[in-house]
Amino acid sequence: MRMTLKKLENKVEYINELSGTPKNPYNNKEAQINCYYIGQAYGGYRLEQITNINGGVRDISDRLTARELSYFLNGMITGLEQTKGMR
Repeated sequence: MRMTLKKLENKVEYINELSGTPKNPYNNKEAQINCYYIGQAYGGYRLEQITNINGGVRDISDRLTARELSYFLNGMITGLEQTKGMR
């Protein structure tokens, strides 16, 4: 099955929900601190997190293919669900 950007974004939205962080990285042009989102460059994807109101970010994952990032996100989801007693 093809891994699309929309599928990856849905997983990241769920990660933001599980971690109690804003679902959208920017609200009214203001950066939402601690929000996770997908950064794209050079044909690859990586998970990034906003660290300050000026839009500074930190890399959470390496740059990966869409499928590899999907596996990475699945691992994060499993870990977050386990800490919340959901699994």
